[in-house]
Amino acid sequence: MSNLSKHKNLILITIDSLRADYLSCYGHHKRTSPNIDRLAHDGILFLNCYANSCVTFPSFISIFTSIYPSIYLPIYNNIIVTLPEVIKCKGFKTIGIHCNPFLSNKIFRKGFDVFKDMYYESTGVVSSFATPLKSRLLNIIIEKIHKYIKKYPVLYKWFSILYNLYVLNENKDKVDGVEIIKEATKEIEKVDTCPFFLWLHFMDVHYRYNTPRNVFESTIGKKYPSLFRRASIFSKMRFARLSNKEREVLINLYESSIRYVDICIGILLRYLIRKNLLQETCIIITSDHGEEFNEHGSYGHFKPKLYNEMLRVPLIIYNGGYSRKIIYRLVSLIDLGPTILDILGIKCPTNFFGDSLIPLINNSSILIKPVISEYKNDKLSLIINRYKALYEADKSILDIYDLKVDPYERTPITDNKLKETFNTKIIEYLELRKNIKRNMLRKLLNTTKISMSSKKIENV
Repeated sequence: MSNLSKHKNLILITIDSLRADYLSCYGHHKRTSPNIDRLAHDGILFLNCYANSCVTFPSFISIFTSIYPSIYLPIYNNIIVTLPEVIKCKGFKTIGIHCNPFLSNKIFRKGFDVFKDMYYESTGVVSSFATPLKSRLLNIIIEKIHKYIKKYPVLYKWFSILYNLYVLNENKDKVDGVEIIKEATKEIEKVDTCPFFLWLHFMDVHYRYNTPRNVFESTIGKKYPSLFRRASIFSKMRFARLSNKEREVLINLYESSIRYVDICIGILLRYLIRKNLLQETCIIITSDHGEEFNEHGSYGHFKPKLYNEMLRVPLIIYNGGYSRKIIYRLVSLIDLGPTILDILGIKCPTNFFGDSLIPLINNSSILIKPVISEYKNDKLSLIINRYKALYEADKSILDIYDLKVDPYERTPITDNKLKETFNTKIIEYLELRKNIKRNMLRKLLNTTKISMSSKKIENV
């Protein structure tokens, strides 16, 4: 276990849509993340960490439950043990603060003493995952209108621009990172003597990349794009119709939004120093998935894909009881939960599929396992050492890339022996996945029977 006897608190910071290669500490050419860089410089930097999915909800399933996304079903909510639940049982005050409606689902609330959905508090809008039939019906109506307008390109173009103008002008799509920090410091002030686990999720790096003018201009060294120009670019993103110049503006907005979150993290660090909390607090920074800028034909993450720009995410552990180190080995976010528990000296539940990364940090020999990422049940990526396979069940496609010579996954290789190896591994995993689902369903049915029997006894 970790040498964390004097570090009693842990802060997990997740930054939505942040790909690793846009942070300075991961080699980006612009200085986008000086505060994060300092944490990486004095902590543990994982160079090859991958998300287990390319969109928020399934990726967080792996972060909070340490199971693969395709195994999860909402009916399992009552039988799945989550990371915050385990930490809470050991006497920690557990606090979750986020502003992404997809994270308001019941599974992510489990185990938190305080769970704040800042998006709901600022807009009154709740995720269709977490609610009401009324909300779902509204989403269906909006989708129908959207499909109808798409038949008329000129009308759709101007409708899209006007909608983006409205959202940008009113700042309706997200909660500012500074508000997240303010709420976090308020909650820390309320903690008495017990240790705390604090999860903060930032949305500033997410699509539309809202950044204050001064942050953009100081980071990029150019004039801030007008409201209309930004709205026009965002309206084209879904269709990948951006010119080279527009793509450059989009990337600049993304880079400056990273700098803005970095500034927010700097505010938090100064607060912890002022309150004499930094030395006894471990800080972990990661992301749920990356973002595409036309590397494979689209922008953002409107079209979920399992290429590295969507999957390779940062993972930095600061103040975890270890001195500065860079880890080159392949890891994934399914291992994050067990690692956090190991740092806190808490035994890992048997239902967690991941493994603690502490032995890897300690240079212990650990089993090298493939990195698996998924989207729904039909898309799968598998990385073994330097090779990566992309699999789509409905099309029976299996592309293989040599990441050492082709890190941007542009040219699939043809190697029948390698293809056969990957096919075998994928079939093994799909069979394992099926058996796990079957066992979980059996466990759910047994739990339901016990619950029903208890009610009968109470009635008698």
